[in-house]
Amino acid sequence: MIKAIIYHNGELIKTYEFEKSSITIGRLQQNDIPVNSMAISRMHLKIAYNWDKEAYFASDLNSLNGTFLNGEKISQDTQINSGDKLISGEFVIVAEFVGTPKPDETNGDIISESPSETTNISEESSIFSTVATNRDGIFFSQVVSEKSKNEEISAKAVLIEVNNKIIYKINKRVMSFGSASSDDFYIESGVFASENMATLTVSNDEYSLQSNTMMGKFKLNGNKVSKCLLQNNDRIEFGSSIFTFKLKND
Repeated sequence: MIKAIIYHNGELIKTYEFEKSSITIGRLQQNDIPVNSMAISRMHLKIAYNWDKEAYFASDLNSLNGTFLNGEKISQDTQINSGDKLISGEFVIVAEFVGTPKPDETNGDIISESPSETTNISEESSIFSTVATNRDGIFFSQVVSEKSKNEEISAKAVLIEVNNKIIYKINKRVMSFGSASSDDFYIESGVFASENMATLTVSNDEYSLQSNTMMGKFKLNGNKVSKCLLQNNDRIEFGSSIFTFKLKND
C-alpha cells in the first residue's frame, strides 16, 4: 500500500491510500492525486515500486519547479523510504509504504481518502472528470463520472457576459469558466486566463461557484473571493470578463 499525506504550508490537507504499485501526482485530472495548483506541473511526480530492487522510487517528471526529497533535488529513479518527504514549492508529500504490493494490485484503485469518505472507482465508470473541492484556498480534484458532470438540467438561471452581451444558459449540473474552447463560459485571454479556472455547480437549486486555482480568486460584487453561493443579480469578474447572474423567474 502507498499512503500519501499532503501538506500545504505545514497544514494537513488530505491523506490518500492506494492498493497499487505506482501513483502519479500532478495538475491533470488523470493523475492518481490531482492537485489543481499552478505550482504543480501537469504531470509532476511519480512514485513506483521497483520489483527487481524491492524498493520504492520517486521520479520527477520534468516538472517546472522540481521535486526535493528531504531537501535534495531529485530527477529520475531516486529511492525513497517510508516517512520520506517529497517537497515542491509550498507542498509537502509524506510517503508511507505498508507491505509489498502484489503484481495483480498494480492497477488497483484508491481504497480510501481521509478526511473524506472512501472513494471507489468502478469499472463501469472508466471516464472521469473533476470538480474542485476547497480547503483554505487549495483545490484538490474529486472524481465524478462524466455522466454526472454533463447531466442536463432545466435552465432556471443564466449568466450574462456584460461586455459582449452574451447570454449563457445554465443548463448542466457542472459548468466551467476558462479561456479554452472546451469551457462553458468564456473568459477573455490574459496573463492569468487558462482552462477550467472556475467551476459552477448546481445542486438543489443552489448555484455554487469556486476557483480551481490556488491564486485564482475572482470578484463577487467587488469583493475578492475563492468560492461563493450565487444570488440573483450578482456581478462576477474574472479580470476584464464580467458576468451578471440572473434567476429566470425574478
